[in-house]
Amino acid sequence: MTKYKNVSWTPEILAQLGKVPDKKIGEMLGVDETYVYRYRKKNGIKTAVYKIGGTPEIKEQICAQLGKVSDADLARSLGVSVRSVRTLRQKQKIPAHKKYLASVLADPQALIVPVASPAEIKQARLDANLTLREAATLAGSPNGARAWLHYESSTRQMGVERWSLFLLATNQHPHYQLYKK
Repeated sequence: MTKYKNVSWTPEILAQLGKVPDKKIGEMLGVDETYVYRYRKKNGIKTAVYKIGGTPEIKEQICAQLGKVSDADLARSLGVSVRSVRTLRQKQKIPAHKKYLASVLADPQALIVPVASPAEIKQARLDANLTLREAATLAGSPNGARAWLHYESSTRQMGVERWSLFLLATNQHPHYQLYKK
């Protein structure tokens, strides 16, 4: 919390605590939503129940999109949490959208990324701010840091599966991104 010592909690922003999503207040203050959440909890301010929709017509339009787009995309467009969209979808007994799986099945080769040069492997690790050991662990390398060092020094060739997994795990894959369920 010391990270944001100079946050200016104006009366206007304080009046919105608990009425507006923490994420929105965080954006107004230039801080992350966790900081706003902790501040609100510390001061005993409960969050309002954010209802998706309002009128029955709006809710019907939103329900029509459930399962057709990802929960994350729908939540982003509505300005609500992914959890609230997921809860609504599950209450309606609508299966989750399979956009990412469907696109992988349509073109499984797009998931595989050709192995880069040793310099590019090293740069990808540095871009992800990882140690040799951390990079090896993420990519499932059996010999840890030593194996990763071999990949970066071109004494050993990395497999395309391991490279693709590393890119997915570090959000550097050119076509896909991992999402937590």
